Amino acid sequence: MSNTSNTSNTWEPIGNTIVNYAINKTSEPIIGFLLRNDDNCVTKVTAYVGRYEPTGGDILYGIELTYKDGKRSIQVETRGESSKSLSLDHGEKISHMVIRATDRVDGLEVNTNRDQHFTVGGSGGEHHEQNTGNGLLLGFHGTYKYGQLWSMGGIFQRSLEDISDDGV
Repeated sequence: MSNTSNTSNTWEPIGNTIVNYAINKTSEPIIGFLLRNDDNCVTKVTAYVGRYEPTGGDILYGIELTYKDGKRSIQVETRGESSKSLSLDHGEKISHMVIRATDRVDGLEVNTNRDQHFTVGGSGGEHHEQNTGNGLLLGFHGTYKYGQLWSMGGIFQRSLEDISDDGV
């Protein structure tokens, strides 16, 4: 599994959001997911990790979100063997996000504007930089199959400057 950076435009603005394409979207997954609670931002990300038998490395088996209004998303897929959570304080924003994926979602890396660094999952997979918009994470979308995440992309709120550039 390569650690190369994907620099092509892999996101698009939709309304007041930035939707990053689901990584590994050319695979053959059969079930899609969308974790989003209107415009409520995410305050906690819990990722579930397990071993991928063909390689022996760790991958993401599932993900669950908690939103600003206190609601929790459904848990996508299985709990795996362990879990790790990132909690975001009031006003804390995501400054950098990378999803590592090749044929499965290997891992997730997040940095915040308050110097919080969160890494979960395995170290394999190609690095897919996510466009973090104004830093407010609204959710994730992607696909899963066989109890594992096959693809995933972040959904962020767009910056006001970006929206005004649309001429809307």
